[in-house]
Amino acid sequence: MDFDVSGSRMKGDFKPDTSIELPNSPRPVIADGIFGIEVNDTPLLYAVEVHRTTETKAVAVQIKRYMDVLESGALNFKYGQQCPALVCSIHTKPNVLKGVKAHLMSTPDFPVFRNSFLFNSAPQLDEDFSLGWEYADGKPADPFPRPAVPVKAPLIE
Repeated sequence: MDFDVSGSRMKGDFKPDTSIELPNSPRPVIADGIFGIEVNDTPLLYAVEVHRTTETKAVAVQIKRYMDVLESGALNFKYGQQCPALVCSIHTKPNVLKGVKAHLMSTPDFPVFRNSFLFNSAPQLDEDFSLGWEYADGKPADPFPRPAVPVKAPLIE
């Protein structure tokens, strides 16, 4: 999570562990969270952004920076992985979610990245994190498929 940090403020090397350094950019992308899972023996890497703002344009600009992350392979490089990287864009305001998706669909460079961006609402995730995901064009996505036989494991509270 973005509140996990390394380094120190006094030494000047303090930074969130979710910082993603971009080549040729002095400013990193700082994800709200990063995690990896394995689905059908395929590792997947996810960056998570929770958008709480009412500013559709600001969210669209932030998501466009993730296009640079994906294009450069910076997230994969950070973790030394060669696997699909996905961005989970979570929204607290339905109108911002709708506006951002429409804006991205009209962006000429976005179709190449369409399958790498997953959108959902915070209220839906409160009910079930694995459900309700969709692509910018509104088509359903299933980035967290449920196993036919659930694996029993203790839950962390």
